[in-house]
Amino acid sequence: YFEKSVEANPSSSDYVSKLAGIYEKMQQFPEAITWYKKTLELDEKDSLSWNKLGNIYYDLSDFSNAKICYRKALDNDKNTVVYFKNLGLAHRQLNEWQESLQAYNDALKLMPDDPETLNAIGIAWYGLKNFEESIHYYRQAIAAAAKTSEKNNLDFYWANIGLSYRDQGKTEEAEK
Repeated sequence: YFEKSVEANPSSSDYVSKLAGIYEKMQQFPEAITWYKKTLELDEKDSLSWNKLGNIYYDLSDFSNAKICYRKALDNDKNTVVYFKNLGLAHRQLNEWQESLQAYNDALKLMPDDPETLNAIGIAWYGLKNFEESIHYYRQAIAAAAKTSEKNNLDFYWANIGLSYRDQGKTEEAEK
């Protein structure tokens, strides 16, 4: 019925976007990409559609296109944390550690003390081989998680500290 809605009103970005979303949910990604692009032809400032298109590219391991889409989302909306986080992830997949670090720091400005973002900053520092800085941020992630009900990832944060110590050759510290 969304196809009929689009046929009846092809200039409605809302209907086109809904159709793209249906294809996305059915994991028919080429069709979803086509319809999200049509949505963006109608409304190039639609940050949510840029982000969703980026997510599809990310899921298809096309991190360069994902990065472009996340930047477009941010061009139109610099107040949504997830757009910065997604951009950081795309950069991370491309081993662009400085850019990943910047995106996560921008996310942290909008959502201070977010354990997930603090951990991601630690991962970026780890990628840059600055293990002391990575440990610092992993510890901040643990402290921030302790203040919230978000305790699901504590094992991951602790393991990241262990990796940082191991890669420094500090096996006794890593074992802790």
